[in-house]
Amino acid sequence: GFELRKQGKGRIAVDGWIETDDWFQAIQINGA
Repeated sequence: GFELRKQGKGRIAVDGWIETDDWFQAIQINGA
């Protein structure tokens, strides 16, 4: 899975994609 660490404005859309006006970090965890 992914741990999503958002910086600033943003949201996670229902399909799992990130929609954001600012930058973010997506960190892969648990080898998934």
